[in-house]
Amino acid sequence: MQDSLHNLWFLAQTQGKPTISASSVLAPYMAVFFVAFFVSFVATPVMRWLAIRNGVVDWPDFKRKVHLQPVAYLGGIAIFLGWLAGILMCFVLEPHDARVIELGMEHVKFPFAIVIGGAVIALTGVIDDVYGVSPRVKIGGQLFVAAALATQYVGTELVADTFSSLGVA
Repeated sequence: MQDSLHNLWFLAQTQGKPTISASSVLAPYMAVFFVAFFVSFVATPVMRWLAIRNGVVDWPDFKRKVHLQPVAYLGGIAIFLGWLAGILMCFVLEPHDARVIELGMEHVKFPFAIVIGGAVIALTGVIDDVYGVSPRVKIGGQLFVAAALATQYVGTELVADTFSSLGVA
């Protein structure tokens, strides 16, 4: 009896609509998470080996860099590869499609400009790791990517909503 009352109360509260829980949202993405983690996990020692083999390391100077041993660069590439693998898994598995249909939501396409922007940021990091780049050049690359993403309206709606909620037009 108590279960039936609880079910009736629950249906009245949700008005018969599907409910959203953390596990129902995250569960379809577990394969994406594990692939991204695995690729980063495997790529990290490979990138470390490549960096040490090619002398792409940060040497201690005991002023600002206080580590005792040289530290390998290129770790950002391992993270980028994991991130890219996760995005590719989303395209292959489409874990969000069933939930979008179930909830009657509009399907939002993934802007490919994000991948290009991530690649430009990663490339800027590699150039900095290998050759050393001034902070102005790095921030210039980041601003270029931000401007390119804004032209594709990536993130602009969020910023507009944030400022409008603060009373800034």
